[in-house]
Amino acid sequence: MLVLILLALAAVAGTSSDCVSNGTSVEAGDYVCEQGVQDDLACEGINDTNVCSAHPHCFPWWDGTRLDCRDAEAVDCSMDPVQDGSKLMMFASQGLINNGLKRGFRELVLRLPDESWPSAESGRRAKVASRMNSGEALSWTGIREPDLYRGLKAVVLWDSCYLKASFWNAAHGNFGRYDNYIKMTETLAGAKRDVLPRTDPRVARDSGKVWGWEGLEEGYCEDFTPWLTDELGFEPEHVHRVSIFDRLAPLNLTKIIFRIQKSTMDSRELLVADTITREIVAAKAEIARQLVAGGQSEAADLRKLFEEASVICLNGGNPDFLKFVLMELAAPLTRVWTERVERGHMIFLGRSAGSMVGGADIGLTS
Repeated sequence: MLVLILLALAAVAGTSSDCVSNGTSVEAGDYVCEQGVQDDLACEGINDTNVCSAHPHCFPWWDGTRLDCRDAEAVDCSMDPVQDGSKLMMFASQGLINNGLKRGFRELVLRLPDESWPSAESGRRAKVASRMNSGEALSWTGIREPDLYRGLKAVVLWDSCYLKASFWNAAHGNFGRYDNYIKMTETLAGAKRDVLPRTDPRVARDSGKVWGWEGLEEGYCEDFTPWLTDELGFEPEHVHRVSIFDRLAPLNLTKIIFRIQKSTMDSRELLVADTITREIVAAKAEIARQLVAGGQSEAADLRKLFEEASVICLNGGNPDFLKFVLMELAAPLTRVWTERVERGHMIFLGRSAGSMVGGADIGLTS
Protein backbone atom coordinates (compact mmCIF):
# COMPACT_ATOMS: atom_id res chain seq x y z
CA MET A 1 0.00 0.00 0.00
CA LEU A 2 2.79 2.39 0.92
CA VAL A 3 4.62 2.09 -2.36
CA LEU A 4 1.45 2.37 -4.41
CA ILE A 5 1.00 5.78 -2.84
CA LEU A 6 4.62 6.88 -3.16
CA LEU A 7 5.71 5.53 -6.50
CA ALA A 8 2.79 3.59 -7.96
CA LEU A 9 5.09 0.58 -8.06
CA ALA A 10 3.67 -2.79 -8.85
CA ALA A 11 6.12 -5.51 -7.94
CA VAL A 12 5.33 -8.28 -10.37
CA ALA A 13 6.32 -11.85 -9.68
CA GLY A 14 9.51 -12.91 -11.38
CA THR A 15 10.83 -16.12 -12.66
CA SER A 16 11.82 -18.96 -10.43
CA SER A 17 12.88 -22.32 -11.74
CA ASP A 18 14.72 -24.92 -9.70
CA CYS A 19 15.38 -26.90 -12.86
CA VAL A 20 14.38 -27.16 -16.50
CA SER A 21 13.16 -30.43 -17.92
CA ASN A 22 14.22 -31.39 -21.43
CA GLY A 23 12.85 -34.92 -21.43
CA THR A 24 15.26 -36.38 -18.89
CA SER A 25 15.62 -36.22 -15.14
CA VAL A 26 17.57 -33.14 -14.11
CA GLU A 27 19.21 -32.71 -10.71
CA ALA A 28 18.63 -29.31 -9.10
CA GLY A 29 19.67 -28.79 -5.49
CA ASP A 30 17.64 -31.16 -3.33
CA TYR A 31 15.07 -31.86 -6.04
CA VAL A 32 14.91 -34.11 -9.06
CA CYS A 33 12.75 -32.94 -11.94
CA GLU A 34 10.96 -35.85 -13.50
CA GLN A 35 11.02 -36.31 -17.24
CA GLY A 36 8.15 -35.68 -19.54
CA VAL A 37 6.88 -32.24 -18.47
CA GLN A 38 4.66 -30.95 -21.26
CA ASP A 39 5.48 -27.44 -22.50
CA ASP A 40 1.85 -26.78 -23.34
CA LEU A 41 0.56 -27.69 -19.89
CA ALA A 42 -1.25 -24.73 -18.33
CA CYS A 43 0.62 -23.52 -15.24
CA GLU A 44 -2.56 -22.86 -13.31
CA GLY A 45 -3.48 -26.52 -13.64
CA ILE A 46 -0.30 -27.80 -11.94
CA ASN A 47 -0.70 -28.69 -8.28
CA ASP A 48 2.68 -30.30 -7.63
CA THR A 49 5.54 -28.02 -6.54
CA ASN A 50 8.30 -30.03 -8.22
CA VAL A 51 6.40 -30.32 -11.50
CA CYS A 52 5.69 -26.59 -11.45
CA SER A 53 9.35 -25.80 -10.77
CA ALA A 54 10.47 -28.14 -13.56
CA HIS A 55 8.25 -26.51 -16.16
CA PRO A 56 10.25 -23.94 -18.16
CA HIS A 57 7.30 -21.53 -18.33
CA CYS A 58 5.99 -21.80 -14.75
CA PHE A 59 7.05 -21.00 -11.21
CA PRO A 60 5.56 -21.91 -7.81
CA TRP A 61 4.06 -19.12 -5.73
CA TRP A 62 3.20 -19.65 -2.06
CA ASP A 63 0.78 -17.02 -0.75
CA GLY A 64 1.02 -18.14 2.87
CA THR A 65 -1.91 -20.52 2.76
CA ARG A 66 -1.72 -22.43 -0.50
CA LEU A 67 0.45 -23.04 -3.54
CA ASP A 68 -0.27 -21.45 -6.89
CA CYS A 69 1.57 -22.37 -10.06
CA ARG A 70 1.88 -19.23 -12.16
CA ASP A 71 3.06 -18.28 -15.62
CA ALA A 72 6.70 -17.21 -15.66
CA GLU A 73 8.27 -14.42 -17.66
CA ALA A 74 11.44 -15.33 -19.52
CA VAL A 75 14.25 -13.09 -18.22
CA ASP A 76 17.96 -13.08 -19.05
CA CYS A 77 19.65 -12.47 -15.70
CA SER A 78 23.19 -13.06 -16.94
CA MET A 79 25.81 -10.33 -16.60
CA ASP A 80 27.74 -9.10 -19.62
CA PRO A 81 31.47 -9.83 -19.13
CA VAL A 82 32.45 -6.62 -20.94
CA GLN A 83 29.85 -4.21 -19.61
CA ASP A 84 29.67 -5.64 -16.08
CA GLY A 85 33.16 -7.06 -15.66
CA SER A 86 34.43 -4.26 -13.42
CA LYS A 87 31.44 -4.27 -11.05
CA LEU A 88 32.03 -5.73 -7.61
CA MET A 89 28.61 -7.05 -6.57
CA MET A 90 27.36 -9.87 -4.39
CA PHE A 91 23.72 -10.87 -3.88
CA ALA A 92 22.65 -13.11 -1.01
CA SER A 93 19.33 -14.16 0.46
CA GLN A 94 20.47 -14.60 4.08
CA GLY A 95 23.76 -12.72 4.28
CA LEU A 96 27.24 -14.20 4.67
CA ILE A 97 25.97 -17.32 6.37
CA ASN A 98 28.65 -19.79 5.28
CA ASN A 99 32.34 -19.91 4.45
CA GLY A 100 31.67 -20.19 0.73
CA LEU A 101 29.95 -16.81 0.71
CA LYS A 102 32.66 -15.32 2.92
CA ARG A 103 35.32 -16.56 0.50
CA GLY A 104 33.37 -15.00 -2.36
CA PHE A 105 33.27 -11.67 -0.54
CA ARG A 106 37.00 -11.95 0.17
CA GLU A 107 37.67 -12.38 -3.55
CA LEU A 108 35.81 -9.12 -4.24
CA VAL A 109 37.87 -7.34 -1.58
CA LEU A 110 41.07 -8.55 -3.23
CA ARG A 111 39.88 -6.87 -6.45
CA LEU A 112 39.52 -3.45 -4.82
CA PRO A 113 42.11 -0.83 -5.82
CA ASP A 114 45.08 -0.54 -3.47
CA GLU A 115 43.98 3.03 -2.75
CA SER A 116 40.90 1.69 -0.92
CA TRP A 117 43.08 1.17 2.14
CA PRO A 118 44.52 4.07 4.19
CA SER A 119 47.46 4.09 1.78
CA ALA A 120 48.10 2.37 -1.54
CA GLU A 121 51.15 0.66 -0.05
CA SER A 122 49.22 -0.74 2.90
CA GLY A 123 46.54 -1.96 0.51
CA ARG A 124 49.08 -3.69 -1.71
CA ARG A 125 50.72 -5.39 1.26
CA ALA A 126 47.41 -6.48 2.77
CA LYS A 127 46.33 -8.12 -0.50
CA VAL A 128 49.71 -9.80 -1.07
CA ALA A 129 49.67 -11.26 2.45
CA SER A 130 46.07 -12.43 2.06
CA ARG A 131 46.74 -14.17 -1.25
CA MET A 132 49.35 -16.31 0.48
CA ASN A 133 46.45 -18.03 2.26
CA SER A 134 44.13 -20.18 0.19
CA GLY A 135 40.40 -19.78 0.68
CA GLU A 136 40.14 -23.45 1.57
CA ALA A 137 42.75 -23.10 4.32
CA LEU A 138 40.98 -20.02 5.66
CA SER A 139 37.76 -21.99 5.96
CA TRP A 140 39.24 -23.76 8.96
CA THR A 141 39.72 -20.41 10.71
CA GLY A 142 36.35 -18.96 9.75
CA ILE A 143 37.70 -16.73 6.93
CA ARG A 144 38.63 -14.13 9.56
CA GLU A 145 41.42 -11.82 8.28
CA PRO A 146 41.72 -8.64 10.37
CA ASP A 147 44.92 -7.66 8.55
CA LEU A 148 43.13 -7.65 5.20
CA TYR A 149 40.21 -5.53 6.37
CA ARG A 150 42.14 -3.14 8.58
CA GLY A 151 41.43 0.44 7.50
CA LEU A 152 38.60 -0.43 5.11
CA LYS A 153 35.36 1.49 5.70
CA ALA A 154 31.91 -0.05 5.21
CA VAL A 155 28.39 1.42 5.20
CA VAL A 156 25.36 -0.67 6.21
CA LEU A 157 22.04 0.83 5.07
CA TRP A 158 19.02 -0.16 7.19
CA ASP A 159 16.27 1.76 5.36
CA SER A 160 14.58 -1.53 4.50
CA CYS A 161 14.01 -2.07 8.25
CA TYR A 162 12.36 1.31 8.77
CA LEU A 163 8.73 0.16 8.73
CA LYS A 164 9.15 -2.90 10.96
CA ALA A 165 7.15 -2.94 14.20
CA SER A 166 9.89 -4.95 15.91
CA PHE A 167 12.41 -2.20 15.15
CA TRP A 168 10.51 0.51 17.06
CA ASN A 169 8.24 -1.28 19.56
CA ALA A 170 10.18 -2.25 22.67
CA ALA A 171 7.35 -4.59 23.73
CA HIS A 172 7.54 -6.60 20.49
CA GLY A 173 8.74 -10.18 20.85
CA ASN A 174 11.53 -9.66 18.32
CA PHE A 175 12.71 -6.28 19.67
CA GLY A 176 15.47 -7.62 21.88
CA ARG A 177 16.34 -10.62 19.73
CA TYR A 178 16.96 -8.76 16.49
CA ASP A 179 17.91 -5.25 15.35
CA ASN A 180 16.11 -2.30 16.88
CA TYR A 181 16.54 1.45 17.16
CA ILE A 182 18.49 1.17 20.43
CA LYS A 183 21.00 -1.33 19.06
CA MET A 184 21.37 0.53 15.77
CA THR A 185 23.96 3.09 16.84
CA GLU A 186 25.98 4.35 13.88
CA THR A 187 29.06 2.36 14.88
CA LEU A 188 29.85 -0.17 17.60
CA ALA A 189 33.03 1.63 18.66
CA GLY A 190 34.75 4.97 18.23
CA ALA A 191 33.31 8.47 18.05
CA LYS A 192 29.97 7.40 16.51
CA ARG A 193 29.19 4.55 18.90
CA ASP A 194 26.49 6.51 20.76
CA VAL A 195 24.80 8.09 17.72
CA LEU A 196 21.23 6.77 17.67
CA PRO A 197 18.68 7.08 14.84
CA ARG A 198 17.03 10.52 14.63
CA THR A 199 13.50 9.12 14.39
CA ASP A 200 11.65 9.10 17.69
CA PRO A 201 9.85 5.75 18.13
CA ARG A 202 6.83 7.69 19.37
CA VAL A 203 6.43 9.05 15.84
CA ALA A 204 6.10 5.48 14.56
CA ARG A 205 3.61 4.71 17.32
CA ASP A 206 1.51 7.88 17.21
CA SER A 207 1.33 8.61 13.48
CA GLY A 208 -1.94 7.43 11.98
CA LYS A 209 -5.61 7.50 12.75
CA VAL A 210 -5.28 4.68 15.29
CA TRP A 211 -2.73 5.02 18.09
CA GLY A 212 -0.33 2.09 18.45
CA TRP A 213 1.86 -0.24 16.45
CA GLU A 214 -0.78 -2.11 14.48
CA GLY A 215 -0.24 -1.79 10.76
CA LEU A 216 3.54 -1.63 10.86
CA GLU A 217 5.31 -4.51 9.15
CA GLU A 218 5.74 -7.80 10.94
CA GLY A 219 8.94 -9.79 10.86
CA TYR A 220 12.36 -8.64 11.97
CA CYS A 221 15.61 -7.20 10.67
CA GLU A 222 19.12 -8.57 10.67
CA ASP A 223 22.04 -6.52 9.41
CA PHE A 224 25.47 -7.25 8.03
CA THR A 225 27.47 -5.71 10.87
CA PRO A 226 28.18 -8.91 12.90
CA TRP A 227 29.37 -10.72 9.78
CA LEU A 228 31.72 -7.85 8.94
CA THR A 229 33.09 -7.19 12.41
CA ASP A 230 32.87 -10.47 14.32
CA GLU A 231 33.40 -12.97 11.54
CA LEU A 232 35.53 -11.26 8.89
CA GLY A 233 37.57 -8.82 10.95
CA PHE A 234 36.42 -5.32 10.00
CA GLU A 235 37.15 -2.72 12.67
CA PRO A 236 33.86 -1.82 14.45
CA GLU A 237 34.58 1.92 14.32
CA HIS A 238 34.81 1.72 10.51
CA VAL A 239 31.42 0.05 9.91
CA HIS A 240 28.77 2.79 9.73
CA ARG A 241 25.09 1.83 10.04
CA VAL A 242 22.78 4.49 8.70
CA SER A 243 19.32 5.02 7.26
CA ILE A 244 19.16 7.67 4.56
CA PHE A 245 15.49 8.29 5.28
CA ASP A 246 16.13 8.59 9.02
CA ARG A 247 18.89 11.15 8.37
CA LEU A 248 17.23 13.26 5.70
CA ALA A 249 13.43 13.02 5.86
CA PRO A 250 11.64 15.95 7.54
CA LEU A 251 9.23 15.22 10.37
CA ASN A 252 6.09 15.78 8.28
CA LEU A 253 7.19 13.26 5.66
CA THR A 254 8.14 10.77 8.38
CA LYS A 255 4.68 11.02 9.91
CA ILE A 256 3.05 10.58 6.50
CA ILE A 257 5.11 7.46 5.77
CA PHE A 258 4.06 5.80 9.02
CA ARG A 259 0.46 6.93 8.58
CA ILE A 260 0.27 5.42 5.09
CA GLN A 261 1.82 2.17 6.28
CA LYS A 262 -0.65 1.86 9.16
CA SER A 263 -3.75 2.97 7.27
CA THR A 264 -6.26 0.82 5.38
CA MET A 265 -6.42 3.77 2.99
CA ASP A 266 -10.07 3.33 2.10
CA SER A 267 -12.04 6.00 0.26
CA ARG A 268 -13.00 7.81 3.47
CA GLU A 269 -9.46 8.40 4.74
CA LEU A 270 -7.23 8.63 1.70
CA LEU A 271 -4.33 10.97 2.20
CA VAL A 272 -4.36 13.79 -0.29
CA ALA A 273 -1.91 12.91 -3.06
CA ASP A 274 -0.91 16.55 -3.45
CA THR A 275 0.16 16.67 0.19
CA ILE A 276 2.36 13.60 -0.22
CA THR A 277 3.88 14.91 -3.42
CA ARG A 278 4.54 18.32 -1.88
CA GLU A 279 6.39 16.79 1.08
CA ILE A 280 8.53 14.55 -1.14
CA VAL A 281 9.38 17.44 -3.48
CA ALA A 282 10.32 19.64 -0.52
CA ALA A 283 12.53 16.93 0.98
CA LYS A 284 14.31 16.35 -2.33
CA ALA A 285 14.87 20.09 -2.75
CA GLU A 286 16.40 20.36 0.72
CA ILE A 287 18.74 17.43 0.02
CA ALA A 288 19.83 19.08 -3.24
CA ARG A 289 20.36 22.40 -1.44
CA GLN A 290 22.56 20.77 1.20
CA LEU A 291 24.67 19.02 -1.42
CA VAL A 292 25.22 22.23 -3.39
CA ALA A 293 25.76 24.54 -0.41
CA GLY A 294 28.83 22.73 0.85
CA GLY A 295 29.86 22.85 4.47
CA GLN A 296 28.54 20.48 7.10
CA SER A 297 25.05 19.02 6.67
CA GLU A 298 23.37 15.63 6.90
CA ALA A 299 23.37 15.17 3.11
CA ALA A 300 26.99 16.29 2.77
CA ASP A 301 28.07 13.96 5.58
CA LEU A 302 26.36 11.02 3.88
CA ARG A 303 27.95 11.90 0.55
CA LYS A 304 31.39 11.96 2.20
CA LEU A 305 30.69 8.59 3.80
CA PHE A 306 29.69 7.07 0.44
CA GLU A 307 32.78 8.55 -1.22
CA GLU A 308 35.13 7.09 1.37
CA ALA A 309 33.63 3.65 2.00
CA SER A 310 34.86 0.59 0.12
CA VAL A 311 31.84 -1.59 0.92
CA ILE A 312 28.13 -0.79 0.96
CA CYS A 313 25.74 -3.34 2.46
CA LEU A 314 21.97 -3.23 2.04
CA ASN A 315 20.03 -5.03 4.75
CA GLY A 316 16.94 -7.13 4.19
CA GLY A 317 13.40 -5.90 4.84
CA ASN A 318 11.04 -3.93 2.61
CA PRO A 319 12.42 -3.71 -0.96
CA ASP A 320 9.79 -1.24 -2.15
CA PHE A 321 10.46 1.32 0.57
CA LEU A 322 14.20 0.84 0.09
CA LYS A 323 13.81 1.53 -3.62
CA PHE A 324 11.76 4.66 -2.90
CA VAL A 325 14.51 6.01 -0.65
CA LEU A 326 17.35 5.18 -3.03
CA MET A 327 15.81 6.00 -6.39
CA GLU A 328 13.33 8.76 -5.55
CA LEU A 329 14.09 10.58 -2.31
CA ALA A 330 17.89 10.49 -2.34
CA ALA A 331 18.78 9.72 -5.95
CA PRO A 332 21.80 12.13 -6.03
CA LEU A 333 23.37 10.31 -3.09
CA THR A 334 22.61 6.91 -4.61
CA ARG A 335 24.44 7.91 -7.78
CA VAL A 336 27.56 8.66 -5.72
CA TRP A 337 27.98 5.06 -4.60
CA THR A 338 26.46 3.25 -7.61
CA GLU A 339 28.98 4.96 -9.91
CA ARG A 340 31.78 3.79 -7.63
CA VAL A 341 30.40 0.22 -7.73
CA GLU A 342 30.31 0.35 -11.53
CA ARG A 343 33.96 1.46 -11.66
CA GLY A 344 35.05 -1.33 -9.33
CA HIS A 345 35.95 1.05 -6.49
CA MET A 346 33.25 -0.15 -4.11
CA ILE A 347 31.67 -3.51 -3.27
CA PHE A 348 27.88 -3.84 -3.33
CA LEU A 349 26.65 -6.47 -0.87
CA GLY A 350 22.91 -7.12 -0.72
CA ARG A 351 20.85 -9.31 1.58
CA SER A 352 17.29 -10.31 0.63
CA ALA A 353 15.54 -6.98 -0.08
CA GLY A 354 18.97 -5.40 -0.47
CA SER A 355 19.75 -7.88 -3.22
CA MET A 356 16.41 -7.23 -4.91
CA VAL A 357 17.05 -3.52 -5.39
CA GLY A 358 20.48 -4.30 -6.82
CA GLY A 359 18.98 -6.07 -9.82
CA ALA A 360 18.11 -4.62 -13.20
CA ASP A 361 14.43 -4.35 -12.22
CA ILE A 362 12.94 -4.92 -8.77
CA GLY A 363 9.77 -6.10 -10.49
CA LEU A 364 11.60 -9.21 -11.69
CA THR A 365 11.97 -10.50 -8.13
CA SER A 366 9.45 -12.07 -5.80
